[in-house]
Amino acid sequence: LQFQPLASAVESTFWHALSQNKMDLYKLDDSPRDVRAYVVAASKDESAPARLCIGAGAFDGSALPPFSIPVPGTLKYTNTVEAVRKLDKGDFLNTVADQIWADIVSGEAVASPNKLFRFLLLAFADLKKYNFHFWFAFPALLPAESFRVASTRRISDAYSAEEVDSLYQNYDTFRTSSDASAPCDTGVFLIRRTADPPALVVGKLAEWDSFWSPSDKITIGFIDPCGLLTHPGWPLRNILLLLKHRWNVQNATVLSFREVPGKRDMAHSIVLEGSNTHLPTSPESCPKSIGWEKDSTGKLGPRAADLAPLMDPTR
Repeated sequence: LQFQPLASAVESTFWHALSQNKMDLYKLDDSPRDVRAYVVAASKDESAPARLCIGAGAFDGSALPPFSIPVPGTLKYTNTVEAVRKLDKGDFLNTVADQIWADIVSGEAVASPNKLFRFLLLAFADLKKYNFHFWFAFPALLPAESFRVASTRRISDAYSAEEVDSLYQNYDTFRTSSDASAPCDTGVFLIRRTADPPALVVGKLAEWDSFWSPSDKITIGFIDPCGLLTHPGWPLRNILLLLKHRWNVQNATVLSFREVPGKRDMAHSIVLEGSNTHLPTSPESCPKSIGWEKDSTGKLGPRAADLAPLMDPTR
């Protein structure tokens, strides 16, 4: 099973807010900071990257776009560009990967599955020239053996029109009943199929023990920022590892939930029939992780953004 990597999408408002915080709050303190980004379900555009977006709301907890999933992250803001180059990237990645694993082991990721989507951001800014250097990572914990998939189908090939319509209605009710400003538990959800009437019922991940009947087939849905019809997005990696570690799930059906906002159209969603994998022999230790984002040339390395045209008052 292959996964489309996430791509960072940084709004100019983020750089404005970061610059202000650097001058007024951080000064020379380069301690890691908690920040927040968000993901939304992909629509119908297969060519669009699977984005993790970050804006001014990264710092102040302001409202996110409708139907988005908040993603916690760690910002490491350095005082020199040399510090960006010299920072031990492996240790930095492992620190956040350890957080993800701790949330899986403790059950925090069951109550707030958005913690499985954690990211980290390494950044430096030349505030005199309004040049920003940055590098994102989206840690994915690696199982000892690869996840496997038996089939991938469009949602219309897996479920009837009546079932799909019920799924959308039930999920829409589910997500709007959560805290609209921080729906931490709506990015991953349970799905149960009923026969009379034909429907797909939705539940919270935290309801696992009471949600299923003995005959139910384990089916999980997640908000997928990937629009490909052949592969799911990067966040599914850590979700599958949670299922295996927490409930020893051997086989599961996964719905990659995509939608056209405002049109009740989730026809681009895909359903994967998969088999899970083996965990390392010592499951209490964090597996190895990957996740540093590649630059525009396809190589591992930081990116640069020149915001002087937007931020320099003399231009």
